[in-house]
This record gives sequence, structure tokens and C-alpha cells, in this order.
Amino acid sequence: MDFRRKLLGLAGAVVAFSGMAYAQPLNCVAANGFNAGAVFIRAEGQTELLPTLTITCTGGGDIVANNTASLQIFLSPTVAITSAVTNTTTGATAATATATTSGGTAPGIVSGNSITFSNIPIATNTSGFTITGLRVNATSVPVTVGQQPTPINAQVFVSGGNVTPGPTASIPVAYALNGLLPVKIFSGGTRGGTANKASINASTVTSFGICAAINNSSTAGSSTANFAITVDEAFQNSFKKQTEEGAGANSGTRVAVTFTNIPSGLNIYLPVTVASDTVAAAGPPVVLGPGVLTAIASATAPTSAGNNQTAATTPSAVSGNGLFQVTVSGGSATAYYEVTNDNPAALDTFSIPVTLVASTNAVGLQSSSLTVATSFAPVTAATTIPSFAAGSSTVPAPVIGFTACTTSLLFPFVTNASGFETGIAISNTTKDPFSTRNQNGTCMLNFYGSGTSPNAVVAPNTIEGAGKDYVAGESYAFTLSNALAVDSKNPATFQGYLIAQCGFQNAHGFAYITYAFPGTSSSSMGYLAVVLSGRGSVGPEVTYQ
Repeated sequence: MDFRRKLLGLAGAVVAFSGMAYAQPLNCVAANGFNAGAVFIRAEGQTELLPTLTITCTGGGDIVANNTASLQIFLSPTVAITSAVTNTTTGATAATATATTSGGTAPGIVSGNSITFSNIPIATNTSGFTITGLRVNATSVPVTVGQQPTPINAQVFVSGGNVTPGPTASIPVAYALNGLLPVKIFSGGTRGGTANKASINASTVTSFGICAAINNSSTAGSSTANFAITVDEAFQNSFKKQTEEGAGANSGTRVAVTFTNIPSGLNIYLPVTVASDTVAAAGPPVVLGPGVLTAIASATAPTSAGNNQTAATTPSAVSGNGLFQVTVSGGSATAYYEVTNDNPAALDTFSIPVTLVASTNAVGLQSSSLTVATSFAPVTAATTIPSFAAGSSTVPAPVIGFTACTTSLLFPFVTNASGFETGIAISNTTKDPFSTRNQNGTCMLNFYGSGTSPNAVVAPNTIEGAGKDYVAGESYAFTLSNALAVDSKNPATFQGYLIAQCGFQNAHGFAYITYAFPGTSSSSMGYLAVVLSGRGSVGPEVTYQ
């Protein structure tokens, strides 16, 4: 009886061990497939979403209940994994791995450039795993314009109970490219149409005289854009609305428009919404597309109507034009836009018209041109989704120079030869009853005649002293002999014409020529200096309101 029991027990053990011998472990090694459907991600981004990673497995028919698997993913080149942390105690992130069919899940925990998903429940019908929510900081991936982009590769190591341990193949899951094209500046309100196709560049910077009014009409809605800047998608789906940025995103893609070297007294207005455009090679104006940029007050606040900019109602010239005023501080200003709609099947391009407003004589003189740059926003820690690195700005482009309001006066004939003398008077008439800004400045005298001309000199100031400014509201008189003597290298006599370049607007001049040989009666005649229009001052390319 005891022998029979022992025999039966041994037979049962043999059967059990036979079952284990024919077990089918889950096999997820390289030969069984690893797919990611590689995508382009923004090289400027700190929280770029990788595609869903899919690992296909075979076997597993004898897996018993409560078996688990673990996945560890390594990325190369080394990039920081920036999936949002959802549990500060455990380090669990929003990235998850899910066993297909059985549905067991586990969050990822980051360590360096790897992330581990531990103890994923698996079952006999598990055929693989999917990994979602994996975000990376792409700013460390080298990007060279015009060269093949560097891939971000992923390799998955699989282990666990009744799982054949081993790595999958290392495959590209993403390519980092710059997502924003360099800013361009166009002379009109858009880049479309024959008149506005050419962009402004450093050699054709428009100039404004600081004494002129810009878009300062009292007529409601009469302002017109002075120039347009571009915000262009560098690759398809670089611009995303909030739902396309992926789970956990605070907003859609945001762009900062930054102005620098803003002179005092200059106000900048931008539209509260901008529709994307399609630009023809020539001919008709742009056609508005489905993409929309919406102006926002804060680059970091979550998407909401309360964060949107509202249109200004003053001054009169901008009212009704759907513009908001950009806040200027310390000569700089930044406006923010969010992509609230886009065309995923095409490249989105936007022209943002820029309207400048200034009162007469209100703009201060600035030595450097106004510049503008665009960049992704916000520049914050990778806990904000999406977020971008500092230094992601495109190259700033010069737009507008601000020049002193000057006057050039032509004295068509002056002489102090052969007994003649020329008296010259220049008045600074910026002091007037018309609210003109009072300006002080010197006048440079340039001599032109046959042969070698005398050196240019600063006009004599017989009231305040040599080299001093001509003061608003005063007239200054001197002789040609006085002027030549300012530079000891000049000849004592000269005959020809004279151009005075005065560093203030509204200069006017008068000259009189006297003749008095010994033994003859003296005689004289006078004339008004000619004010030279458009030479050495503001050109005709800008229309002021």
C-alpha cells in the first residue's frame, strides 16, 4: 500500500516536471519586432513627446497568473527623459507601459538616460507591450542645418517571470530638427502681393525721423501696419494645438516675439489673432488658412480665455483694428502667441503685422536699430509641457532705425576773395507756436569749389562759444572768414558754394555778400539758403499718419 502511494506520487511529480519542461516563455527579443514609427521632434524642446513604442512578443502560453515583466529603455545619444513625475515619493512618471490584451500597466521611473517599467502584470495571452507618454529633452541633440539629422535611438531590455530575457533591436524613434524658421521682416502688413514680396534686410533698414508722428491720426481705426514679421513652421506638426501636444500639456505650442532697442516714446501694437497664410510666388495677396495664433498675456499660464489679450480702444488710430499694445520695459518688449488651431497636414506660416504709434516729436533718439526675434515659449523647467530651452531664439533681424531730424541748407554762392565778404546767419526755429520739440545741435559747414576745397568745420557760435550747440529759438551770425578760420589748415579765402548740415529740424539760413574796394562805395546783396529736401534726412519711403 505504501509502495503504491509512493509510485503514484512519483508519477505525479514526473507529470509536473514534464509540464515545466515544455513551458513556452514569453519571447520579446530583437527578432520578434520593435516598432516606433519615428517622428520629427523640435530640437528646441525640453518636453518632446516620443511616438508610442510597440514591442511584439511570442510564446507565453504557459504563463501562470500573477507573473510580471519589466522593461528598461535606453536612449542614445544620451538625452534627458522628461516625462512628468506623478508621484514624488516613488518617482513614478506619466510614461506607462501596458501589456497588450491583458492590459497590465506600470509607470516608468527615470534613471539617467533610461526609464524602467517594473512588474507589469502579464497573462497567457500577452502578445507584447506598448509604451506611451515618453518625453525627452531634445536640446542636447546636435542639429546642423543642411545635414542629415541625428536620430534618437531606443533599445528595450525585457525581463521577468517566464520571460526570455534580452534586448530588442536598437531603432530610431525620433529625429530632432529646428521647429521654427528664422524670422523674416516684410515692408508691408503681410508677405503676400507684389508690393510686399521683398523682405527687409540689414542693408535696407527703414529709417524714421524722431520728430515725425507715426500712426497718430485722430481718425478711428486709421492705423496701418508698418511692417510684418514671419512665424513659420520648419517641419510638419512642429506647431500643435493643446490636444496635439499630448497628455499633460498645459497649452498648445507658444511663440515669443521679442523687440529690442525700442526708443522711448514708441508704442508697439500687434493683432490679438493671426490667421495662417498661403503665399503665392507672385501676384495676389495671401490666402488665409486654418491655422490660428492667439495673443496671450502669460507664456506659462495654462490655456484659457482669461489668458488671452484684448484689443485696445485707445488711441483712436488703433481702435477697431483688433490690436493690443505690447508692454515696453527698459527698451525691450515681448509678446506671446499660442497656436490655437493648425493644419496637421501642411506647414503653417503666419505673417504678424506690426503697427507703430508715436506722437509728433515723442520718439527719443536711438543709436541702434529696432530689432525683432522669434522663439518658442515658455523658457521654463521641463515640468511645464511644452517648454523650451533658453537660446532657442532665431537670429534677431534689424527692422527700423531712428535718426535725428536734421536740416541741410545750401548756400549756392559764398566768397571772401578780391575784397568780397559773405555774412551768414543760421536760425534754429524749433522753438515755435506749433508744439515742435525744441532741439539743439551744431551745424557742419562743407565747402565746395574749384580745386581743393577747405576742410569742413563746425559753424562758429559767437553766443555760447566755439563748438557749442545752436539753441532752439536763437539765430547765429558769422562771416565766411570766421568760418574758414575755425581750422587753421584752411586757406584764408574761398569762393564756391556751402552746405550746412544742422543737427536739428527747421533750420533756416540767410547770406549776404558785400563788396567794398578802397575808393569805391560799398554794395551788398542777400539771399535765403535753400533747404535741401530728402538729402541727409528722412527718406520718402515711410508714410506718416
